[in-house]
Amino acid sequence: AFDAVLRQDPTGTYAAMDFETREVYRKRVALLARHSDLTEVQVAEGALELARRAAHRDYPDTRIRQRSSHIGYYLISHGFKVLADRVNFHAPLSYRIRSFIRTNADDFYITGIELVTIFFIAVALFPLLPSYPVFPKLAITFLLMIMPVMQCAVELMNNSITAIFDPEPLPKLDFLRKIPQDCATMVAVPTLLLNEKQVRELVDDLEVRFLANRDPNLHFALLTDLPDSVSKPHDKDSNPLVDLAIRLIDGLNARYASTGGGGFLFLHRHRIFNVRQGVWMGWERKRGKLLDLNKLLVGEYDAFPIKAGRLDVLHNVRYILTLDSDTQLPRGSASRLVGTIAHPLNQAIIDPHLRIVVEGYGILQPRVGVSVSSASRSRLAAL
Repeated sequence: AFDAVLRQDPTGTYAAMDFETREVYRKRVALLARHSDLTEVQVAEGALELARRAAHRDYPDTRIRQRSSHIGYYLISHGFKVLADRVNFHAPLSYRIRSFIRTNADDFYITGIELVTIFFIAVALFPLLPSYPVFPKLAITFLLMIMPVMQCAVELMNNSITAIFDPEPLPKLDFLRKIPQDCATMVAVPTLLLNEKQVRELVDDLEVRFLANRDPNLHFALLTDLPDSVSKPHDKDSNPLVDLAIRLIDGLNARYASTGGGGFLFLHRHRIFNVRQGVWMGWERKRGKLLDLNKLLVGEYDAFPIKAGRLDVLHNVRYILTLDSDTQLPRGSASRLVGTIAHPLNQAIIDPHLRIVVEGYGILQPRVGVSVSSASRSRLAAL
């Protein structure tokens, strides 16, 4: 009955979210109604009224405006207390305990570890006090016990916290059908070009990721360097492997040009001399490629003299999805990641003076799974 009320969200975000996120919102409305004097429809109308009021205020940042004007801000985010006071929410004991722990998170966690450590050591040493002198035997025993006991205390606190709090998935927009143009994303794979077989495998893996995540606004790029060299590279740092990678990327673009999917790109850097290591190498290796890609996308600096593929898409890319060369991208996972970071409650709010993210996220890291094939490569991987 109250879903129709939530769909009147001033930002239009609620109707654009996936089913899982909408269900989280609906359950929060039900929780508030169950422990207040209002019905579910009245609670939803209260959240809608707060969002509408926020939509008419002036904000220094459009992202703050969009966040505050979204009903989810009052249901699951920082505006929840305002809505709870409005509907006269009588929080159950379990909810109050969780709220207290969240409010005093550092004190609860660190103090808890200290108290558990002291308790276990006291239980072990107290029966020995009448029989042994405090110095030096019990003092030495205390020093030997403190590290293993503290490790046990950390594990106990971790398990206790995960038992008290249920996991809360981040809200997501539903981009499964299509990623919007203003959220165009590049899947970037930073790597080295080692030999012909490896180059062909890199391009094949890029094609597999594309086939599992076809979208006109999802593009795939290889960011490459050549291996370190003790001697100065040739003029323009040319190499047959670079030429091979260009041909393979151009082949992918030609093969899938008519399918309406995203494009493929190849971005290659020259090696520069590293004084400390005494070799010619790509600056900062993997991290450097990603930093250089960011600079290229914002028009600050071009560190990729050799490019191939759909270079026209570089002007529209908003997000970068980074993968290792051996990391897979399961079907639909790219659209879910983009839909997560594009949600108004997750978009990064940057302090203009401190230049840091104060709300939302600048970087998201998904849960990483291990495939059967990769787990069987070694004993360590299996463990």
